Amino acid sequence: MKFINLDGSSSLEAFGQKQAKSLMKRIDARHEQYRFKMSIKPHARKPDGSVKLYEVVGTVKIKGRGELRAAKRNRDAKLAVHAVVSVLEKQLRRHSEKSERSRSTIGKSLRSVREFKIEVNR
Repeated sequence: MKFINLDGSSSLEAFGQKQAKSLMKRIDARHEQYRFKMSIKPHARKPDGSVKLYEVVGTVKIKGRGELRAAKRNRDAKLAVHAVVSVLEKQLRRHSEKSERSRSTIGKSLRSVREFKIEVNR
C-alpha cells in the first residue's frame, strides 16, 4: 500500500492488507503471475490542512489478461479501501466467468463447459 502526500498509519495499512486478503486468494486460485497495487492520497483538504476526502486507487495487473482498476473517494479512508477491494473482486469475478464461458458454450444454452462437465461427472 502506497501513501501519496499523506502520512500513513500502521492501522490503515493493516486494514488494507486484511481487506485485500480475500482478493489475493481469488487471484491466486486462477492466475499464476499478477501484481496488486493500492494507493491512498488526499483528494481534497480543509482550510486547516486536514484531509476532507481520501482517494483510493487499486490496480490488479494479470499477466496475459490485462489490468483491472478501481478508484473510490470517501471521507473515511477505511470505507474507501473497502469499496475499492469489493469493486476489484466484482471485476475479477466477472472477468473470470466471462473468460470461462467465452464462446465455449454447449448448444444454445449459456451454461459453460465447466458446469456441464461437473454435471456429467456426477
